[in-house]
Amino acid sequence: MIFDEPIDKSRLEQFASQVQLLSPAFIEDLDRSFRKDQSPEFYKGLLTGSVNSYVMVHNKSPGSQEDQLLGALVAYVSDVILKNEWYG
Repeated sequence: MIFDEPIDKSRLEQFASQVQLLSPAFIEDLDRSFRKDQSPEFYKGLLTGSVNSYVMVHNKSPGSQEDQLLGALVAYVSDVILKNEWYG
């Protein structure tokens, strides 16, 4: 695994497609958890770290609460990046 590898648009779209599986209440919680004034680099770094954490947790404990929460965070942050066109 390469920890600082950029995530391309097609992978972002794949991750973001999972947002539809999240409950509206959970999405609202995530919306309230971010200040909305962070830079694109912040979100890209958050996504890269979250994806790497997800992969490591998923390989060790698939289906665990941590696995599910990290997967949800990856989907949400990917969606934010795509909506703001911060990819590339």
